Amino acid sequence: MKKVYILAAIAALITGALLYFYLQSLNAQTEVPTADIVIATTDIAPYTRISAEMLGVKTVEQGTQHPQSLTDPREAIGLVSSGMLVAGEALLSSKLKSIGESQDGLSLLVPDGMRAISVAVDGVSGIAGFLRQNDRVDVLVTIELPYTKDDGAEAFEMTTTLVAGNIRVLATGRDIADTLTEEGDPAGYELVTLLVTPQQAADVAFAMQEGRMTLVLRSVTDDQEKSVIDVDRKTMAEQRQTDI
Repeated sequence: MKKVYILAAIAALITGALLYFYLQSLNAQTEVPTADIVIATTDIAPYTRISAEMLGVKTVEQGTQHPQSLTDPREAIGLVSSGMLVAGEALLSSKLKSIGESQDGLSLLVPDGMRAISVAVDGVSGIAGFLRQNDRVDVLVTIELPYTKDDGAEAFEMTTTLVAGNIRVLATGRDIADTLTEEGDPAGYELVTLLVTPQQAADVAFAMQEGRMTLVLRSVTDDQEKSVIDVDRKTMAEQRQTDI
């Protein structure tokens, strides 16, 4: 009789162990893979710079997230929302833009502290239509500048002077893109938009109003600041004498 109890106890232990491992295997089979996605924790208006306080992380079932969902808040911090984002909405890479790089709008190409200004050009002052986005130019103006004559009287002399150097071209005409046609010929434009500092914007605006502006194209590898001597009739004559 004693043997019967012992055998029954052993059978019960074996049965319990088998049931435990069976239930564990069922749990393992029912575990669903998950993934983390970045969500907005508050409503975010269009063209708002994303900060860490606006973001959270949500765990979802693997495979249910949008292919463009961000997985790390650090991917979104510093970017700008291109549209309205509501609290709880997943952040998608297509709805966030990088300042200074995005082609979706001119304002997104202007970094903080900088300005965009458009200048009117023609075939000569606009480099014959060959300017392209991200080219670098110097801005010259030919204008009447005051000077003091030998007898102390004030007079004006036509002078060409540098207004701003090493300026990035943001756009030509209305296109924030390549300005060559499909055949490789330069496309026509009457406006060139430049990226400048606020002070340079004021200088360029005054130069447009008071003189004739000319854009001078730089080499793609030339980003050095260079001093330029103002040129008038006297300095040009002196330079010609030196060259001779």
